[in-house]
Amino acid sequence: MSTTNALFGSGTTSIKTLLQTMTEEQIRRQARDVTATANQASISFTTPLSKRWQIGADARLTNVGALPATVINNIPQPAQAATGNVMSYSVQTIGTNLVATRDSHVLTGTVLRAPTYNGWLAVYNNLNFVTDHWTIEPSIKYYSQRDVLNTELRRTTPGLLIVYRPHRTVALEADGILERSKTTSVTNADVTTRTFFPVGYRVDF
Repeated sequence: MSTTNALFGSGTTSIKTLLQTMTEEQIRRQARDVTATANQASISFTTPLSKRWQIGADARLTNVGALPATVINNIPQPAQAATGNVMSYSVQTIGTNLVATRDSHVLTGTVLRAPTYNGWLAVYNNLNFVTDHWTIEPSIKYYSQRDVLNTELRRTTPGLLIVYRPHRTVALEADGILERSKTTSVTNADVTTRTFFPVGYRVDF
């Protein structure tokens, strides 16, 4: 836990500013009130099947603790219940050099089990080297979830990442993501479409 967590919702970005109106103990207490305890455990393996194929699997356990109701910057914050044990089980297939030299294909299937919902996720990622400087990485994700109130969420997310490397340590990246979600409950249905176009650069040292 970090005392900087006390800044969440406080209206300032500086611990020094908080110290003008709060004691160190009050800041620590506020940080504890907004910080949940998370416990995680995982086990995984990956093994080659042939020169071009690998298979892997993993199991993960995540448990995030509850947060009590609190007041931050004179604004009441409601209590948050613990998540309980959230289990995920994944199987992954990796293929390389299938269509072109140095290409890779990764197909992952995940099943989620939680006290308040069940879900599953399918993901396909592809990496292609167009030239020594250019790569394209198309992907698609499909997620389905149903909770204890019989509310169903379905989300489809195709994406395309284009990377240009003018130098072996520098990469310019442009990513296009389309996210379409449909939430269906007993009383209504809601459809949401979002688009993201992040652009950036990366320098490797």
